Parts: sequence; C-alpha cells; structure tokens
Amino acid sequence: MLTFTTDATGTPSVSGAYIAGYATSTDTCTMSFFGTQLEVGSFATSIIPTPTAAVTRGGDLLYLPVSSNWYNPSEGTLFVEARPLVNGIGSQVLAGIGAGSGNCICIRQNAVNVFGMCRNAAFTGQTDTAGVNYALNTIARYAITYKDGSPYKFYYSGGVNVGSNNHTSAIGASWTRFSIGCFPELPANGNYNAHILRAAYWTKELPQSQCQTLVL
Repeated sequence: MLTFTTDATGTPSVSGAYIAGYATSTDTCTMSFFGTQLEVGSFATSIIPTPTAAVTRGGDLLYLPVSSNWYNPSEGTLFVEARPLVNGIGSQVLAGIGAGSGNCICIRQNAVNVFGMCRNAAFTGQTDTAGVNYALNTIARYAITYKDGSPYKFYYSGGVNVGSNNHTSAIGASWTRFSIGCFPELPANGNYNAHILRAAYWTKELPQSQCQTLVL
C-alpha cells in the first residue's frame, strides 16, 4: 500500500499527470494506492497479488494477429532465446506461428529435447525435426526456417537438423497467430515454464551462416 498526502495549492498530479476525478481544492487529502510493484526494466510485468504470503505469478502468454504486412507463408525464419526452468511435460512451446497445436510451425520442448515442428492436419508428411538436448537454467538460442520447395531446418548451438519434408505456402495459408510461450491457439496450450529473453521473425529464409551465428 502506497500513501501520500497532497498539498493545498491545487490539483495533485503524479509525474506531472493529473489524477483523474480529483477536482482543484485548497484542502489537503490523503490517497492510498494498492499494487505498487518495483521492477528492473522499461515496463512492468503483470501484477502479482500477495495477501499474506508470497505466491507464484502465472506465465505471461503473448499472442499477435498474423498480418499480411509482416507474415510470409512462402518463406521465413523464427528465432527464440530462452532459459528453461523445468523439464517439459508433453509439449512446451517457446514460440510459434499458426492456428493451433496441430496447425503451426514452432520451436518446442519436451522432457528431453528441443526441436522444430511444422504440422497441418490438411497436409500429410509434416512432422518434427530431430531434437537436441537442453540444460535447465541455461540460456540457449534456436531458429527454424522454411521456404517453398525446401526442407525445414532447425538450428541450435553447434548444428542444424534438416527435416524430411519440404514446405509449401499452402500449409500456412490459414495461420492467424504469432505466439510466445504457448501454441498459437486459444485457450492457451503447451505453456512454456521458462524465461523467454528474445523472439524474432524474418519474412525470408535466412542463410545457414546467419542462422548459425544467431544461435551461438
């Protein structure tokens, strides 16, 4: 609880902005604000209500609408940098583009490996790339690329795993969301228990040399 007392010279303000609903007055008054949260960074994360004991905040999940202004179904590169906190159970998605858990391209983690995935139930042969082991509480970087007529490529520090199937733009024609920390679907599914430090998307297949540099 944060409390402060205004002076009697006029309308009080916070950081130069007037407090809504408070008329100019010559009287002093005391106002209380609940929910003060101090954090390092340029913006605050979601509030963590704590009545009498510490609690764990639920994961922040990000969805962005897929737009023709930035999304390219013919080719692209998805990159993510993360630090896993626990071993995955089933599928935990670092980042993805698509319209559901069975209709997307993403980078995901299970109990043992991280790997690239592209699936669309309307097309046969779309599957996962080979995976790579990960270490808890260790920052790692990954990228997956796609391009019409070419196989999917999953990059990690020290190598690249090439998928066994080629991409076609029709696979992603119905994709509607870009997600971080879960599959691109509502309600949330495949929540990733970790810190995601960066995520990026390019509208072209980056060359292998550049991808290998990104994931070092």
